Parts: sequence; structure tokens; C-alpha cells
Amino acid sequence: MNDVSILVVDDDDDVRGALLDELSPQYVVTSAACGEEAFVLLAERQFDVVISDLRMPDHDGLEVLDFAHKHQRDAVRILLTGYVDDRAHAALLQADAPFKVGKPWHDEIDVLLRRTLEQRRRKQAMAAALAAAVSLDAIDAELASAGSLSELGEILVLNAAVIPGMLQCGAIVESQVVAGAVPDGAACAWTQTFPIDGGRQLFLAAGGADEESRELFEVLVHHARRRLGVQSSARTRNPAEPTDRSRIDELLRQATLGASLSSIMHDLAGILQGIEGTALHLTDLAARTDDLELLAAADEVAAAGAEVTEYFLAARQLLREGQATTRDVRIGHVVDRALRQVGGAVRARAHLEVSGDRDVSIRAAEPLAAQALVAILRNAAEASPPALQGRVDVRIRTDRAVAIVEVVDDGGGVPAEVAAVMFEPHAWRRGTNTGAGLAIAAYAMRAQGGTISYRREPGRGACFSITLPRADTAAESPPDGRPGSPL
Repeated sequence: MNDVSILVVDDDDDVRGALLDELSPQYVVTSAACGEEAFVLLAERQFDVVISDLRMPDHDGLEVLDFAHKHQRDAVRILLTGYVDDRAHAALLQADAPFKVGKPWHDEIDVLLRRTLEQRRRKQAMAAALAAAVSLDAIDAELASAGSLSELGEILVLNAAVIPGMLQCGAIVESQVVAGAVPDGAACAWTQTFPIDGGRQLFLAAGGADEESRELFEVLVHHARRRLGVQSSARTRNPAEPTDRSRIDELLRQATLGASLSSIMHDLAGILQGIEGTALHLTDLAARTDDLELLAAADEVAAAGAEVTEYFLAARQLLREGQATTRDVRIGHVVDRALRQVGGAVRARAHLEVSGDRDVSIRAAEPLAAQALVAILRNAAEASPPALQGRVDVRIRTDRAVAIVEVVDDGGGVPAEVAAVMFEPHAWRRGTNTGAGLAIAAYAMRAQGGTISYRREPGRGACFSITLPRADTAAESPPDGRPGSPL
């Protein structure tokens, strides 16, 4: 890594010297003793990494790293500090925030540099491959010229064929292959069926050699969905963009813990402490008195405790590992679980109707899938016209390898500028309807092999869809518990 250039900015001679000694054997290191000196260097030269102390007498580390963000090309930025004040805390929560390393740093800087520089290298390689293989402007023009879903599928298959690492791709309209061929999972490192249009049933079945080919293909899928007015949580950005996905994922894991557990911690503490003893006592008492009503109550307490515990464990796993353990479950169970939590609120604002085959078996992390549906149902209730003048429809349907739950309301729909970013963490804004709920739900769905998408329902309002792999067609989960990729 001797071609990697690093700028170290710190007013403390000892700290600056220690970093020079540690990093110089592997990297080309330049140092600056103050913010003003760093500004001059950053304006004149390009660096791969900028490491800055937070507290300095002239310009602090946030100013230095913000200057680097504006004047450097995709530089890794690291804030070195032993104390984070309110301003720094707020800055570190932004989507494009620098990394933070505490003092003393031990080997944390070395580990962080190795990881982030490798991610940067991969990102640059993907950007080059994308530029060489796919002209997105030209693709958008081609997609706009399609006169039918079949033509759209043909265009997508032809463009997918030039993506490096893409092995097979087929377009499926209403369960019929109209272009290309459905990939053989045994011949590909990954296979997946991507829903393009949730309303009219256009899918792309694809398989490739590596994760880079999958990510490039998902960019193509996103452009096709956007052409049809569908916003999806599957992939909403170009992988060539400088946003650091791993850091956003870490923020989302933390947000998932906060948003998920804050609402149940009170109940969890009370239930888990006394549930086993209470349930056993009630069951024993019911058996001795032959009281069927009491026995039913004991069963209800036990079931409630088990449900809360399951959700707690799933949220904790998502926080710690960024993944979710999936199992076979009836889709009706997921819908019922969500309605137990929020059905009353929906019925207070609108007429609620549930339709479709509730017995379809899906592969999912049931508590997380239910919470994603809760977030969608709450949005539908809030968007509904007042005084029960609207209707909220929960529709269950299936197609090939996936099951879909649609929630349709009679509200005004999502504004276009909000719809484009509502599944991304940088869309979080206080005082608006674009809070963290949908971003967290989208992240939890991706962790179990599913997606959330949005489109306008003709003659109605918003239509949000949850898509999950069907259990009867899903690949078995690998030993680490990650969800398999359905075809």
C-alpha cells in the first residue's frame, strides 16, 4: 500500500509523531500541525486518507474534514478524538459523516484503514465497470421507448448481458419468459428473481458470478422500476456514488435497535421477569380447579411473552450481525401479527379489508417482517382521509418464487421528491412524514432477502408492497443463517 497517501492533522507534536511512526512503513504520510496548514495541502494535492484531530486552536477537525470532503476525490476521512461534543455527535450522524477513532487508538486506525481502503478500491472498480458496461443515460432513453412490458423486458435482458460477471438473465411477464432464459442456480454464484413492476407482474430472473455483478444488475433493475413509477428499497443508489454503505448499515443497525426495542423494553422487562413463574402458576391452578378460562389466560400470557422475546432476539441479532435468521412461516401469521399491533389504529381512520391466500408459506424472519408491515400500515392510516372516508386494503398475492403483501390507501400518495429517497437513511427529517421508520423497515427486509417498494395505485393513493421469497421455492439458508436467494 505504499502508493496510498495520508494526511495527518494534529496540533499535538507527540500524537502527530506517533501516527507518522505507525503509518509511514505502509503508507506515504504527510503531516500538518494546524487546520490552516491542512487547508493549503488539501487545496494543492490529492490524498487517499485524511486523519484529523477534533480539537485544534485555529480550525477544528470537523472543518478540516469538511474541507477535505469538498476538495478531495473520494478520500477516506477519519476524525481522531477522545471526546465528542454535541456538534461533533450531530455531524457524525450524517449520511456522509467521517469515521471516528477514539484516543488512544491502539490498532483501530490500522484496521479501519485496511477495511475502508479495500472498500474504496472495490467501489472504484465497480464504477469503472459500470461506466464501461452500462450507459445509464442511454438505458433510460431505451426504457422510455418501450411500448409494452415484453419490450421493456427485452431491453433489460440485452443490457444485462454486457454487465461483467452476468451469466444468465430472463424477463418474465405474467409467469411467462418473454426474453432470455431463467438462470440455473447450480451454474451461478448467485441467482435471484427481481420484481420490476409490482402491479403488472414483470420480473427479471438473473444469475451472476459475484457480488459485483449483482450490485451492478440491481442498478439496472432500479432504473427499470423508476421508469414504471415504482420506488424500491432493494437498491436505490448507483454503487459508484461515494456514500459509504458499510457505515450506513452500521447506523441502521443502531437505529433498528433503538426504534425496535424502545417500544417494547418496558413490556419486555415485566413480561420476561415474571412470565415463566406466572404461566406455570396459572397452569397449575387451572389444572387443580378445572378452570378452562384460567387455563386459556395462562396460554395467552405465555404466547405474548414468547412473541415479545422472539422480536427482541431478532432485533438484537440484526443489530449485532446485520442479518436475520429466517424460517418457514405462513404469510397470514405475519399479517395477523402486524394487525394485532396496529389494526385498531387503522380501523379508527379507515375501513380495513384483508384479501388473498393467507396460507402461502414464505421464508422470513417473522417478527421483523411484521414490524415492517406495521410501519407501512401506520403510514396508510395516517394518510387516509378523515372520518372513515377511505379504505385500507391489505392484499396478499404470489408469483413464481415470491409472495407479496400490498397495502393500498386512499390518501394523497407520496410526493415524488420524497418517494425517491424515503427508503434511505439520509431521508430522515424531523417534523416531516419521512422519518426513520421506512428506512429501518427496508434495512430489516433486506437482511431477510425481501424488499419494500412503493408505487402510485391508479385511482387510489399509495401502494406499498413487501416482497418475500416463498418457502416452497426458496433455496435453503446457508449455515450462517443468512437467507437464501430465491429464484
